Amino acid sequence: MREGEVLAALEIAASRKSRRKGLVGRDGIDGALLLPSARLGVHSIGMRFPLDVAFCHEPTSTSSS
Repeated sequence: MREGEVLAALEIAASRKSRRKGLVGRDGIDGALLLPSARLGVHSIGMRFPLDVAFCHEPTSTSSS
């Protein structure tokens, strides 16, 4: 959101079943799909449209003496 305006839709694949299904069988997606635990990667077998993937992680904190 920016100044109250929605810039893109986000679908969250929160369950194991929805993560396993992902985008299989779809002709496209409006916005983005968040796969919270895609630690083993993302496959594109059978995809009907181009896919951009971004891997995100939580920042780590370090302490300096």
